[in-house]
Amino acid sequence: AGQFICPFHNDHKPSASIKNDYFNCFVCGAGGDLITFTAKLHGLSNINACKKLVSDFRLNISTEPQTQADKLKADRERAKRQAELKRQKEIENLIQHTGLVLASYHCYLWQGKQLYPYEHIRHIRALQELTQATYYLECYDSNPKEFSIAFRKQVEHIERRLHQWHNEEQ
Repeated sequence: AGQFICPFHNDHKPSASIKNDYFNCFVCGAGGDLITFTAKLHGLSNINACKKLVSDFRLNISTEPQTQADKLKADRERAKRQAELKRQKEIENLIQHTGLVLASYHCYLWQGKQLYPYEHIRHIRALQELTQATYYLECYDSNPKEFSIAFRKQVEHIERRLHQWHNEEQ
């Protein structure tokens, strides 16, 4: 169940757990990642704990000092990884934002249809656009990432209209 007996104090019952690649003991407060655990368990520095893990698991990772060319290559690879992580985070934010805008749009229109009289502008907007809003939500639900990227401009337009409508009603 992701729990174990903590080796850092006199433990008789599982009081430490592993979650998201980190360990934490609820009794003695020890915690950290694999390197921290190895360093603390064997009384090593973090760099020596890394070397021990590389050796023990026969990982194909060099622990020798790098040449300048190796450092530059590693820096480029790190920058590339960071750029990719940033891009993925931006896409995740876009997907979340798209879902919120579409849900707000649908809710606004649905309320207009249900709560306002036939002649009211919100009811008229609902009659004109509720089918499209429902369609957009269904497309989003089937593939959020693809929809969010492909319909970015339309969602921005919907968001501007929602703000405009909200301001008109104030």
